[in-house]
Amino acid sequence: MLGNGDGTFQDPQNYNLGTNDGVSEVVTDFSGDGKPDLAIATSAFLTILLNVSASGAQDFNIGATPLSPARISAGGSSTSTITSTSMNGFSGSVTLSCTVAPGSTPAPSCSFNPSTIANGSGSATLTVFTTAPRVLSSTSVSLKEKGQRGLGWAAGGSIMTALLLLGVPSRRRQSHSAGGLGLVILIFLAGCGGGGSGGNGGKTGGTPAGSYTITVKATSSSPQLSHTLNVALAVQ
Repeated sequence: MLGNGDGTFQDPQNYNLGTNDGVSEVVTDFSGDGKPDLAIATSAFLTILLNVSASGAQDFNIGATPLSPARISAGGSSTSTITSTSMNGFSGSVTLSCTVAPGSTPAPSCSFNPSTIANGSGSATLTVFTTAPRVLSSTSVSLKEKGQRGLGWAAGGSIMTALLLLGVPSRRRQSHSAGGLGLVILIFLAGCGGGGSGGNGGKTGGTPAGSYTITVKATSSSPQLSHTLNVALAVQ
């Protein structure tokens, strides 16, 4: 009863082995193709039945558990177990890689441990990483704001110095002096006041919130095979 590769079997096939006296059976891979063969010995004959089923092409299956946790905050990480299962005697190495969509800035990143599954069957841990937002200091002031304050002080100080060097104005120019003094006061107020950062702090950057698809690709070079699967991640 040859297997179909999915746990079910084909209809039985009968083979005439001659006599049934002293029958012994051995199941092993005689042809070296990774599929089990059958050797039957009787008192008069030795019969080798080679497994030449059409469904016997070497291959592997890959599967993945859902990412846990499936929903994370920016800066967190999530893991999934990737499993490779040999089919029809496949014993090659399976190399794992991954891509993330959509490609935001900064997008989630992913890695495997291990990145290669030997002998066709085994498991690896997929870890998906996200970037935490950067916290802004509540006391930080931009260079532009500092520059504006400095210009205000410089301008006000220059005008005040000029007025002191010119001395006290005459009575005929008192009205002009009052106007100039008012201008100096306004400039000083502008230089002292400035535009602060508000003192409330904040955050910038980090992986944007949204839904992401991580595509896992498993490849083998001997024989040349490739399979993919997707796992979902939500960043809040």
